[in-house]
Amino acid sequence: MSIFNLFRGAMGGGVETISPVDALNKLKEGAKLIDVREPAELKSDGKVSKAVNIPLGQLAPDKLPQDKSTPLMFMCRSGARSSMAARQAQSWGYTTIYNVQGGIMGWKATGTSLK
Repeated sequence: MSIFNLFRGAMGGGVETISPVDALNKLKEGAKLIDVREPAELKSDGKVSKAVNIPLGQLAPDKLPQDKSTPLMFMCRSGARSSMAARQAQSWGYTTIYNVQGGIMGWKATGTSLK
């Protein structure tokens, strides 16, 4: 995945931005939460317990569910990288994609527990 494709994808539409509270509800309903931060960021900022860490530079279709209708939510520190990741997943044919508004910082602001 090239950086050019990530930025190009970030300009498109079709990815819904959701609040951390809505993301928590979708997680309980079976959506997958992908955290695209680097491992060092997880150590310093914390991690949502059910999130799967796939750093943005390592994101690839084979690391995501095979069923492209699986709801995917993307999170980073503040929302920018996760927006790029969400648009990349959309370009791979995933159909139900969300970007968590405010990233982990927004999640923490809600008082929702982390791992």
